Amino acid sequence: MKKYGIIDMSVVPVRKEPSHRSEMVTELMFGDTFTVIDQVMHWYRVKGWWDGYEGWLDEPYVTFITQERDKALQAAPLYILDKKTLAVTPGPEAETIWVPEGARLPEWDERQHTCHVGGRVFTLPGTDVSVWRKRGRDHLVSYAQRFIGVPYLWGGTTSCGFDCSGFTQTVFRVCGYRLPRDASQQAKTGKDVAFAEEARPGDLAFFGDEEDKITHVGIVLGDGRILHESGDVHIDKLDQEGIFNLEQKVYTHTLRLIKDPFHE
Repeated sequence: MKKYGIIDMSVVPVRKEPSHRSEMVTELMFGDTFTVIDQVMHWYRVKGWWDGYEGWLDEPYVTFITQERDKALQAAPLYILDKKTLAVTPGPEAETIWVPEGARLPEWDERQHTCHVGGRVFTLPGTDVSVWRKRGRDHLVSYAQRFIGVPYLWGGTTSCGFDCSGFTQTVFRVCGYRLPRDASQQAKTGKDVAFAEEARPGDLAFFGDEEDKITHVGIVLGDGRILHESGDVHIDKLDQEGIFNLEQKVYTHTLRLIKDPFHE
């Protein structure tokens, strides 16, 4: 019998192997649900609801829910937080936690500013969240630039630290679009754009090595510019050859393809 779970913490690491010494391959956020597909002692191999990505969670990060609850959450309207905020649990033992942008708010009550996660009620004072919907290119590009300066973190998906595809996935998640987790997977979505000069703001540009392996992704801003996570989130020059670092005065990434992820 399958087991199902939900994250009731700010954000938790998902490991490549069932060990804290293993690399973090991604993160699950507050409100994310998952299916348990394997277990080794106190480690659970899970498959995330958002993108189907798999990895290992340690037991302290796991809060189990019933299959019925999981199905109900999948069918319910989505409320996705667009900026990090604080959530508080009521009562004499009140707990305050940080909730990152991109977090899901199950059973969001717009009047009470509450959601229900793992059997607990969380209040997000003063937070306004509307039903998840697709936003336009201009909105997405403007939103993405809020994260300029966020440092690089391998496997990171929040403004505490992103990797390149974690950055693009979270930006698109908040703005109403599902992207796979890794850059190589994201490169298989959307429509091809033939030339860098034809790319529109919000398109995704992908970069790789001599063997055409996709290793990097960024968001096209237009006017020959790209926003990407490399050391930190910043803007560089983009042309048909690749990314030209304005500070180092060198090409740092070789362009392999550009995709229109909006499916227009």
